[in-house]
Amino acid sequence: MKPSSKPRRCQWGPRVFSVLAIICCCAGRTDVARAQVPGAGEPGARLAVRETPVGKFDRDMIDDSLRTAPATLRTAWVCARGDRWVVVVDGREGALYSAVGDPVFSPDGRRVAHWAGRGDTRIVVIDGVESRAYEGVLGSTLRFSPDSRHVAWVGRIGEKYAAVVDHVESRLYDEIGPQGVVFSPDGRHWAFAARLGERWLVVADDDEGALYDSIGPAGPVFSPDSRQVAYVARNGDSEFVVVNGVRQREFEAIADAGPVFSPDGSRLAYVVKQGNRQAVVEGGRLGAAYDEVGLPVFSPDGSRLAYIARRGTWWYTVVDGRQSRPWDAIGRPGVLFTPNGRHYAYAAMLDGQWHVTVNEDTGQPFDAVGLGSIVLSPDSRHVAYAAWRGRSAYVVRDGEAGKAWDGIGAMSLVWSPDSARLAYVARRGRQQTVVVDSQEGPWYDGIVKGSVVFSPDSRHVAFIAIRRDGQTIAVNGAPTRQYETFLPPARPLFVGANRISALAVRDGEVLRVDIDIESR
Repeated sequence: MKPSSKPRRCQWGPRVFSVLAIICCCAGRTDVARAQVPGAGEPGARLAVRETPVGKFDRDMIDDSLRTAPATLRTAWVCARGDRWVVVVDGREGALYSAVGDPVFSPDGRRVAHWAGRGDTRIVVIDGVESRAYEGVLGSTLRFSPDSRHVAWVGRIGEKYAAVVDHVESRLYDEIGPQGVVFSPDGRHWAFAARLGERWLVVADDDEGALYDSIGPAGPVFSPDSRQVAYVARNGDSEFVVVNGVRQREFEAIADAGPVFSPDGSRLAYVVKQGNRQAVVEGGRLGAAYDEVGLPVFSPDGSRLAYIARRGTWWYTVVDGRQSRPWDAIGRPGVLFTPNGRHYAYAAMLDGQWHVTVNEDTGQPFDAVGLGSIVLSPDSRHVAYAAWRGRSAYVVRDGEAGKAWDGIGAMSLVWSPDSARLAYVARRGRQQTVVVDSQEGPWYDGIVKGSVVFSPDSRHVAFIAIRRDGQTIAVNGAPTRQYETFLPPARPLFVGANRISALAVRDGEVLRVDIDIESR
């Protein structure tokens, strides 16, 4: 946020807004609604709604600065105070600065950080504690480790740059890669790309690697088990992958996406270019050559590898080295594996008709299949997707098309954790409903995208519904209290099997909403 920036006032409406401030806290109150709808997880269940006011709006909030922590429902934002700026966390204002950056929450939602300006210098503020001053801080590099225990950023000292982890600075470099510091999944290791003079290297846990002409745009990538770090490097006219400091086979070029590890960290794959042809390399072995190759995808157990490829005008899937039949097109995101890795599915077009193929068994033809609509059940036994014939839309479950609708919500299909239930958003005219177990619920003006969720025990389903004058959380089809809007992530959060939490706004007041689902 530059010192010359002017505060922009909030814009409000029946959807998620961009900015708000919370400036006070007070006691809660309780209201009760009753849920009883066909197909509900527990007909007649009582919904006890508790609202806890947590603040009021401040008209000097800055658009798009609001951040929320889904894990804890904490909030933070930027606010103007005359010609100064302040970050407000959970309704409490921090120190005033000449400039501030947007706040960043740790993954567990318990910590928050931001950069700030003091005169001509920049600092990083972590949980209210200030770092030393720098000539500059690259705000996009400020991040917490996955375990939330560590924080890193890139600071400028004179004309040089240092990677900083928990206030400990690296040696100075002429440049540090745009990714900044990358943490391993377990949070115990870190790495970054840096330039010394005209040459580049990767630093991992303070150990400097070899010098190269350049490092690939993806930068260093850790394996899911945190034991390996890999990156693409170039020397002269060749590129190669480096794994834990060891150079692999050289190629003319390697795709910008860089290397991809299997979920168990035991395998590594990437796309290479040789002349006008592309191929996938896995385990040091070069696969078949194609005109174009998509990003390789491993199964969740790491035992299988798939990608899509084009040769001439024909598209193929390649699973474990076996090429499928030719298709006119293959839908995004390509091949999807079931959680146990035994089955896979994808959408493909032939002669103007779309099919969903499961283990190369071709499903019935449709005019279209919803982009990204294929969902595989957690138990790996079921597949569902949205498809269209003419003006009618259907949800197809295990090969059987259901009721015809005017439309199906984009990427709205959701399996319950026990894989026994399926929910999705359906449209008729201008109204929308959530269909659960093939039974439609009440109709609303809309359903907030991505808000349909099941409880951990699969007994309840909740979503945010849009009405003409606001929004409401519906539980097992029954609406609760109405609000102007809900804060991001704009979906109900189940805290255990029988409690839902969210942040909402009504009449200029921010409320924490807790809904208890009580058996009769």
